[in-house]
Amino acid sequence: MPEFLHGLNCHPDATRFEVEDGLVRHAAASLLAEKTTITSIIVDVEAHERIRPGATSESIHPARAFDAFITVSGTGDEVSTPNLADLVSEVAVIGASWKTSSTEISELQNPWVGAATPGPKITAFFRPASSVSSPEYRSGVEELATMVSSSLSDAGSRVIHVEDGAAPFATAMSFWFVNASSADDAFGAVLVEQLSDSSLVDSSSLVFVEAIEHRIVPNPNAWETTTGVSPPSG
Repeated sequence: MPEFLHGLNCHPDATRFEVEDGLVRHAAASLLAEKTTITSIIVDVEAHERIRPGATSESIHPARAFDAFITVSGTGDEVSTPNLADLVSEVAVIGASWKTSSTEISELQNPWVGAATPGPKITAFFRPASSVSSPEYRSGVEELATMVSSSLSDAGSRVIHVEDGAAPFATAMSFWFVNASSADDAFGAVLVEQLSDSSLVDSSSLVFVEAIEHRIVPNPNAWETTTGVSPPSG
């Protein structure tokens, strides 16, 4: 399934509410307002680095440069969203975009209520260890994500692979949680330990970014009312 990951730089004078309004309730909603082949838009706001326990600063990593991320998935050419820069311009600019593919590993046992309900998410960005071949790496990373997810009491997880080779990372492995305390518990005890120790991961390239995730999916029932077809009367 085609997919694009966009890293955004938010305007410094934009508040969190303005960023959420511009990215979630305006940009994403506009992309899904009419019939489309886009199947999902994930918006991560307030992105910031999660410092590993015992460390005061991580090595410089390009993923730290972004304040928000938008991931657009779909089944057709519309997934490239050529008008996205205009749609987000009130609150942000697109700093970089990458063609990607993703694999869903697990979902929350106690899911969020509502399609756009936000929840905390921690994403690990990294490159493969130099000794690992490409086919072995991709399958191994997904097994690693499954193992990490099974170590957590309740978490969703996803692996995103960069397809165009232009990104400063090869993989974005995300885990999302029902609340902030669950994310805190998982970070040092499981995520840092298992990913840092993995023979698949170049530990010098590993950085953790935390954000609040919003999920927006199309509502085909709404398309009828925006194309001139009146809903049936009661």
